[in-house]
Amino acid sequence: MTTLKIIQGIEEAYKTSDLVYEMMVGHFFNLSGFAFHAVTIKQGSPLVRARYTNQMKSLHTLDEISYPKREYVTKFSRLNRPGQNLFYASESEKTCLAEMLPFWFDEFELGEIKLVTLGKWTVRNDLKLLVIPDTQNSNELSKKVISLLQKPEIEFWNYISGKFRTTTKEDPNIYELTSAFGNALWLNALIQNTMANGFIYSSVQSPKSMNVALNTQTIDAG
Repeated sequence: MTTLKIIQGIEEAYKTSDLVYEMMVGHFFNLSGFAFHAVTIKQGSPLVRARYTNQMKSLHTLDEISYPKREYVTKFSRLNRPGQNLFYASESEKTCLAEMLPFWFDEFELGEIKLVTLGKWTVRNDLKLLVIPDTQNSNELSKKVISLLQKPEIEFWNYISGKFRTTTKEDPNIYELTSAFGNALWLNALIQNTMANGFIYSSVQSPKSMNVALNTQTIDAG
């Protein structure tokens, strides 16, 4: 089956299924023939994570700026399903704040002041992350991965990276597809004995920059 046929099948299922996440996990899990790539984030690298603050108050515990507890994760996000918590962060303060723009536009009035706490985290041990390359992006990591791909793989990643660039304003269900892809990729990596700490992918709001989504075990292990 050609890559185009595979993509058409996935897209048709995506548009017609009532169980988008479940259907997409099944489709993506069966694509184990597509190679995935991993990159190492070196010890000492900085990551930045943000959280909203309702009032000017001190933060006293690490939990207040770390990943949310599982019971608070009630919606799909870029790489997680409800009840699945991940530690999302960006490579810089600028990228981290840019990622908040859609929420600001939806929720805030012009001139309204909201408080944001930025936490800078330092990687204490090398991290191995599964790469979701962006074929339309100019960041160095995406270009390096794309240079290693064959034409059928590039066609497939063209489709996937287009979905990862899509916002919920453009498609309210897009996170069901992207989180399904992430979980299927994770399972295939485990089956192939590739142990990873999470994902790295391009920022939608700051395309030359990267975001990460780390599993909670990585954070809990220090």
